Amino acid sequence: ELRRQGKNFKLIWFPRYSPEMNPIEQLWKPFGMNVHNKVINTKNKLISVVKQELNVVSQSSKGLIAKYFPIMFG
Repeated sequence: ELRRQGKNFKLIWFPRYSPEMNPIEQLWKPFGMNVHNKVINTKNKLISVVKQELNVVSQSSKGLIAKYFPIMFG
């Protein structure tokens, strides 16, 4: 429907249960492992750790996304 509206989008469907083909999984796996491996005993510590790890994800995401979508990021 988007193409009929003159928009140039192409949907890319990934096979089910194939996290190695889904770029977001390569970001979330280290995020989860890093949060999991920290000692968190208060809500404030949890918030701090999640913010810190989200900064790491946001810094590495552009390079990862560029790898999968080179047209967008040249």
